[in-house]
Amino acid sequence: MIEGWALDDRVREPVRRICADLDGIPLAVELAAAQLRMLSEQQIADGLADRFTLLAGGARTAPPRQRRLADTIDWSYRLLDPDEARLLRDIAVFAGSFDIDAAAAVHGAATPMAVLQPLTGLVRRSLLRVQPASSPRRYRMLQSIREFALAHCESDELERVRAAHRRCVLERSRAVADHLRDARSAQLMDALSADVAEHRSAIVSAFGAGEPEYVLRLAAALHWFWYRRGLIEEGIAAITGALAVTEPPWHGVDAATLSHALGGLGGLHYLSGDPRQGAAATGRATQVAVEAGDLDTAAWMRSWTTYMGAMVDPAPEAVAAAASAVAGVRLDGRPWQLAEALMIEGMILRFANRPDAARAALREAVAVAERCGHRWSGASASWTLARCALEAGEDAEARTALRTMQTALELDGDVTSWLVMVQSAAALAAHSGRAADGARLLGAVRALGGRIGFLPEVMDPVDAAREAAAVRSALPATEFEAGLTAGASMTRAEVNDLVSAIGAEPASGAGRELSSR
Repeated sequence: MIEGWALDDRVREPVRRICADLDGIPLAVELAAAQLRMLSEQQIADGLADRFTLLAGGARTAPPRQRRLADTIDWSYRLLDPDEARLLRDIAVFAGSFDIDAAAAVHGAATPMAVLQPLTGLVRRSLLRVQPASSPRRYRMLQSIREFALAHCESDELERVRAAHRRCVLERSRAVADHLRDARSAQLMDALSADVAEHRSAIVSAFGAGEPEYVLRLAAALHWFWYRRGLIEEGIAAITGALAVTEPPWHGVDAATLSHALGGLGGLHYLSGDPRQGAAATGRATQVAVEAGDLDTAAWMRSWTTYMGAMVDPAPEAVAAAASAVAGVRLDGRPWQLAEALMIEGMILRFANRPDAARAALREAVAVAERCGHRWSGASASWTLARCALEAGEDAEARTALRTMQTALELDGDVTSWLVMVQSAAALAAHSGRAADGARLLGAVRALGGRIGFLPEVMDPVDAAREAAAVRSALPATEFEAGLTAGASMTRAEVNDLVSAIGAEPASGAGRELSSR
């Protein structure tokens, strides 16, 4: 230890980074601390990009293999048999955790069980860790060991493994894409969440290998996951980056892939608060689908284009366009597409101040969604039903719709629509005489949404802003700000508890009604 050194606020963040980057390995942390004689904490943290050079000096009394981090890992590596050594190099391509199926895929094994023995050997030698309570079992390699293994790959070997990794990531993503809008969505969204590090790594790898078409194929499979879990900016960056360096009109992929990638881009632009760009993307998706004869996708995308266009310019013809899109989906589409189209028709009818027709479309959307297991569209239709009910002064129906939405979104682990639901719950709280709780919910939305770059008031500057204004107008300025501050420290579980209380409790006062759009 350096004389006079202390862990204080000035050095706390770089020290945290050092410990995290070194996976808490005691020897590695000790070697990093030894460099404090020559380097600052920040310099050490930045220098870990070349960790084996940085951590080259150990205690003179330590065994030779423990004087440098690289020597310690190399000593274990030399004890491996050829199969174990090759597997270690192959699975070092994983950026995060992985399961035995993925390990077999990058290793080129015929079956997952073919890698069980060498995988077990790596765990026994502490070169690989098993993630506790994971099912199926997942494994993780410490970053220092990963970098050592990658450094021992020949260039052609590394190229082969990275290509195998990209194939593995795409196949796993495609295998679940068609079920992200059915009753299995919760389990499959969680499975995709476990692979997020691999998605990101594969995208970087594809761009580096000159394969932007791969990124569009992966985006066509992942865009709905990105939408639901709030991975907005990275989704937009991946798709726009790939489109920018591929040749139109088809950008090197088939029509179905391109239309889904463009449709996904439109949805992500919408979440980011740019419905104009969103409508342009879904409009292109519609055109591609029409040219390919994919009528169900075309009708579905036309529905979304109509909705985002109405957000930019609420023209009277939007009602007819939404009804036409519903008719097209009824004829050619799948049930989950019909649920979304009906949901959008209901939203546009509400924009047009036709609440009875809006409610009829929204209730049908909920019914279709329940039959096909597409919880999100049922929740989103319920969200608009809650707004319709509030505007009509029907608080009991609004609370029922809120409960429906909360249950569905929480089951799926949704992020973006869950935040929208909480924003609406804040307005219901103010309408029910619980404005202080509404302010807390708004504070939670701004804090939790700010972490992922999503805010309902940016996505929907009319209704969401009106909901926030309803809370603000019901409280003195100091109490409103205090509520925002208190809400900013709330956890998701605490927010859910408060939303549940608001949804369950009868209205206690008249409150101010939200005006219609």
